[in-house]
Amino acid sequence: CAAESESEVSRDLLLQEQMHHKETESSLAKLENELTEARERFEEELLDLRREIVDLERRSIRSEVVRSNLGDEQEASQQFIELQEEALAEVLAECQRLGSSGLIQDKALGRLKETLLPIAREGDVGIPEDASSEQIIDGAMANHTRLHGIIAERGGLISALEERLGQVSESDDFMLQAPSSETSRRLIERVRASAGSRPIQSLPPSRLRILFVVHDFLPRHAAGTEIYTYNLSQQLSQRHDVHLLFCEARHEQERYTVSKGVIDGLPYTEVVHNYEWESFEETYHDPRMENIFAEVLEEVRPDLVHIQHLHYFSLNFPAMAKASGASVLYTLHEFLLLCPRGGQLLREDMEICEKPNPELCADCISHNRLAGNYGQEETSRKRQRIRQLLPKSVIESYERFTGPIVPRRLSEAWRSAYASAASARLEFIKESLKHVDLFVSPSAFLRQKFIDCEMIAPDRIIHSDNGFELGLFEGVERVESDTLRFGFVGTVAEYKGLHVLVEAFNAIDADGVELQIWGDLDTFEDYKQQLVSSINNSRIRTMGRFDNKRIAHVLSEIDVLIVPSLWFENSPLTIHEAWLAKIPVITSDIGGMAELVDDGVNGFHFRTGDALDLRDKVMRFISDRSLAARLSQAPGVVKEIGENAAELEGIYRQLMNGADPL
Repeated sequence: CAAESESEVSRDLLLQEQMHHKETESSLAKLENELTEARERFEEELLDLRREIVDLERRSIRSEVVRSNLGDEQEASQQFIELQEEALAEVLAECQRLGSSGLIQDKALGRLKETLLPIAREGDVGIPEDASSEQIIDGAMANHTRLHGIIAERGGLISALEERLGQVSESDDFMLQAPSSETSRRLIERVRASAGSRPIQSLPPSRLRILFVVHDFLPRHAAGTEIYTYNLSQQLSQRHDVHLLFCEARHEQERYTVSKGVIDGLPYTEVVHNYEWESFEETYHDPRMENIFAEVLEEVRPDLVHIQHLHYFSLNFPAMAKASGASVLYTLHEFLLLCPRGGQLLREDMEICEKPNPELCADCISHNRLAGNYGQEETSRKRQRIRQLLPKSVIESYERFTGPIVPRRLSEAWRSAYASAASARLEFIKESLKHVDLFVSPSAFLRQKFIDCEMIAPDRIIHSDNGFELGLFEGVERVESDTLRFGFVGTVAEYKGLHVLVEAFNAIDADGVELQIWGDLDTFEDYKQQLVSSINNSRIRTMGRFDNKRIAHVLSEIDVLIVPSLWFENSPLTIHEAWLAKIPVITSDIGGMAELVDDGVNGFHFRTGDALDLRDKVMRFISDRSLAARLSQAPGVVKEIGENAAELEGIYRQLMNGADPL
């Protein structure tokens, strides 16, 4: 009995031991799983770190030449280091948490040895094979410290490399160079020297050499400025030697190709432009255009340079013209000197700008590349240089240090740069305008706008409307019709507001009414598609392009002219032509348009861009078919081109004699 009792006790103890053993194994298995998960997380972090160190050391070898010339003292990327330190601390804390008993701790440290020993030995800190856990952890931490130093060194190298790359890229024309004031100075000195050294062909005292500068010219460009320049040149060429300088788009030829010729007896120099610029700065300061202008000045030897439009050229022309010894007169046809977007003071969304605002100008010029950095040393600019000059692997390493590019921050940096570029343009222009002897503004509105914007002093700008060729309208009789004919004549472009007119006329439902649209529909293809697809009234007719010499015949078959422009305009040619044709005008209520049309006397104003208000004005003529005839009895005054030419001749001579035309 005693033996049986002892045997039962032994069995119970054995069962208890077995149960305890199973519990222990279960607990160990659970802890081992937790340790395995912790180890895997740790191994993943350390593997990433090892890869990065290998990658960085490889880059270090490749950049040894750079490192020899660069200092070692640069700030490291603390964010990267802190992340690695947090990962290591997290694993060590996990290991300590798991080490709640001697057996478990031994197993945990055993696992830790397997993982950390290779890492600890990477730093060549002398870790033996039978090193204790403490030694291994100390070795790993020492190696981590070593890695900290390596990363700091690489951070310094990358910062220095950025600076070097910026210098190299600029010298290699990766970043376009801003137009050099030194280049312009040399050109001006060249012109000045030429003016004093080359013999001048003798001319009668009354005969002047006049150089007209205009952006475009006939026959391909028949807008107001081009037609006025042509008519004025024809008048002056009867008594003076006139030469024309203008640009033309010829996509089959290289930009800056120069050709010479004669058009209707007027000698000219044509420069191919093709509407291309390599940078924003080149839109207003183009050294290659300046070089061509210097050659023209040397060839023509003008007594007076009369600037009509400098778009496509360089706004440094006034200084060069003055250096040549010529007097300089500038007729303002738009707002190019105020607005970098085509000189219209009109944003891309067709919102009007009352004056230059560099912060807003930044939006309109942001499609251009910038030649200068305008004091911007933002991270975004550095990253862009590195992206284009370095291999992808190096870029990836770089971004590990600096973090990802943040679009909002990048946008703000570039916006600031473009705003600075717009400000620099205004300052350049103000300096250039000092070399103009006198400005002529065809409208009182434009004159006041330049004064209000502090671009031109009141005593340097006069108001004198353009002259027009009256002979085109002599002997042209009106063509009567039972149909009330409204008409648009001009450039088919969004800023001309033709879509507003179409929208207004689409809502017209009356018999015996039509709208004629005269102009080249193919000038702006996208706008043409939009416009044509919006027409849903059979009373609207597209008439196409015509020779401006036929303008009197075109207007003889129109009863009311509509000018729906969205920008200020200046002194629109088409409104003057309406006065010559003795027809009333409906026009936008802003700028030079509203100045020319006396509301309720020889036409009506409507709220700019408001199709409903425009429709109301149209309906007044439809409701009262005699209204057009009554309003046509009081046309505006139109200056004859011969009178304008004589007026300008007097100004030319006053400027050449040093007198004040005012």
